[in-house]
Amino acid sequence: MTPPLNYNAFRPHPWHGLSVGQAPPSLLRAFIEITPSDSMKYEIDKLSGYMRLDRPQRSSSLSPTPYGFVPRTYCGAHVAALSPTSVKGDEDPLDICVIAEQPVDRGEVLLDARVVGGDHSVRVHFRRRLMALCREPIAARTLQRFRRHR
Repeated sequence: MTPPLNYNAFRPHPWHGLSVGQAPPSLLRAFIEITPSDSMKYEIDKLSGYMRLDRPQRSSSLSPTPYGFVPRTYCGAHVAALSPTSVKGDEDPLDICVIAEQPVDRGEVLLDARVVGGDHSVRVHFRRRLMALCREPIAARTLQRFRRHR
């Protein structure tokens, strides 16, 4: 007998079943898919919620920070409208890079993160990526020092 692909009875789906965070849009929850030490690219399987191997990472495209997505978000038409050259979003959750004080060497973890900026890229579809700090007192103090010295 083949087990069902949906396992929500055991744990919530990372994209649809987890909270977006404590105080959106400034304080969000990040589901980490890839760490800086990963030589393979992993993505959440949209149907099952399990992590799946997508492809090997090229050395020039290794993520410098823990990289993942914000649960319960979607890059669709409303997000694509932020870019005049885009027709539609990439139809994935909102991407997030989290700068952490200590190395995060494991994927499929949740981090609370304070948003400090963002960027976007347009290939075929519009993709929005947030930049955030791991919600730790030391990281927050580092940002405050950086702002004072600018």
